[in-house]
Amino acid sequence: LIIACPCALGLATPMSIMVGVGRGAQQGVLIRNAEALEAMEKIDTIVVDKTGTLTEGKLAVTEVIGVPDALRPAIGSLERRSVHPVAQAIAAWAGAGEPALRDVVDTPGTGIAATLPDGARLELGSPAHWSAGPFADDLAAILARGDTPVVVRRDMQAVGLIALGDRLRDDSEAAVARLQAMGIELGLLSGDHPAVVEAVGRRLGLARALGGQAPEAKAQVLKQAPAAMVGDGFNDAAALRAAAVGVAVHGGAEVAMQVADLFLNRPGAMAVVDAVEGARRALGIIKRNLRFSLLYNLVFASLALAGQISPLAAAVLMPLSSLTVIGSSVVGRSFVAPKGGA
Repeated sequence: LIIACPCALGLATPMSIMVGVGRGAQQGVLIRNAEALEAMEKIDTIVVDKTGTLTEGKLAVTEVIGVPDALRPAIGSLERRSVHPVAQAIAAWAGAGEPALRDVVDTPGTGIAATLPDGARLELGSPAHWSAGPFADDLAAILARGDTPVVVRRDMQAVGLIALGDRLRDDSEAAVARLQAMGIELGLLSGDHPAVVEAVGRRLGLARALGGQAPEAKAQVLKQAPAAMVGDGFNDAAALRAAAVGVAVHGGAEVAMQVADLFLNRPGAMAVVDAVEGARRALGIIKRNLRFSLLYNLVFASLALAGQISPLAAAVLMPLSSLTVIGSSVVGRSFVAPKGGA
């Protein structure tokens, strides 16, 4: 009875998870709970947001077409009210200026609008929802080079375009290749213009790349096809909540961090790879410990029943199995330091 005590079996899972969560935190992968770790290990599909996740999220204005200089202060004032990377980049371009705006409406996935002091309605938003009007040819040229376009409207009429560029992270292509080699299917889901998203998808070799997706549409995609979602913005919060595993990335909006199951506390797309590999190794350690505990108890309980082990030896061997499981969990390399440092 002494040697058959299932203490090691009881320790195998919680000890491995506790160590795995701790090791993950040391390497910048913050895991909310054990369920999140287990779910991440089973994931075979990951949906990724574009801006700030696969790209650097350091958007900069590359071209301004037709926008009157007189609107620049109002544009800056309006965009400073949003936390979206596109809005922040436009605000940086527009510079200082605080005209008295009123009736501000920020519609995630569509755009932002306000009433100017002269009563006119100023709007900035995605050409996926608003017509570029006389700037259709300019819009096509912006999309062809892979930049992100924003339509500027005054009283429902397009008065110009603002183009913004963003670079892929240096490790995005390598991270995508690693995940695909691990048997994980990847998809791109973004609120950016479909043509821009498709261009990024082609460069990364992704078969599925959906653009022009509002926050509710992103969430619906995740509800219909359970997968992990990786994102960083306010627009990703609903999708992170709906995903089988929500993963918020470094530098993202606070609301995304609050709803995510995992938070990657270091920049770079390779952090996603490390999270998946770490979860798989952690669950592998759990399975190894469970197999050892079962085999240990079966072998020595059988020997005890056959009279081959004395009560004193049984009393020594019983805690030895627990110590072995603890040692295996501590020594096991679930989350390891990335090459080049964490």
